[in-house]
Amino acid sequence: MVTGDFDSIEHIPENIKVIPTPDQNFTDFHKALQILHVRSFLEIDIYGGTGKEQDHFLGNLSTALEWKKKLKLTFFDDFGKFFLLDKIFKEKNVLNQTISLIPFPSAHGISTKGLRYPLNKETLVLGQRIGTRNKAVLHNISISYEKGALFIFISNEKT
Repeated sequence: MVTGDFDSIEHIPENIKVIPTPDQNFTDFHKALQILHVRSFLEIDIYGGTGKEQDHFLGNLSTALEWKKKLKLTFFDDFGKFFLLDKIFKEKNVLNQTISLIPFPSAHGISTKGLRYPLNKETLVLGQRIGTRNKAVLHNISISYEKGALFIFISNEKT
C-alpha cells in the first residue's frame, strides 16, 4: 500500500494499492499511521523512518510521540532499532550493545539496571542532559521512568 500526497514520488508500480491522502496539514507518516490505526493495527515496524533528511527524522519522532498512547511503533535502520519506552521496559540478549536514552523533551524518575552508567531516579532533558552511548553490561537490562517521554536506541552491534 502507498499513501500520501505524492509530492515526492514520481512512479508507483501498477500492482500496488494507492490510498491518496492529499491533506497537507499532516505528514505522510501521520496519514499512514491513521490508516493503520483505523484498520486495527496496534504494533507497527517502521523501516526507512529515519529518512534521508534530518527534518523528516525529527518530524517522525514527533509523530511517534503523538501516537504513543494508541500505537507501539518501532523504527529500524541499518544500525539498530529505536522506540518510545513504556514506563517499565525489559530487554534480553543485549550484552555489549550500545543503549542510548533520549528524552523527548524530558523524562523524570529514570532508573536503569544492567547498564555501565546506571541511573537512579534521575531526570533527562533534551538540551540539558541526555543518555547517549551507554553500554549493556548484562545480557538483560531494565529501564523504568515515572513521567515524560523517553526514546531508547539499541544498536545492532555488540562491542
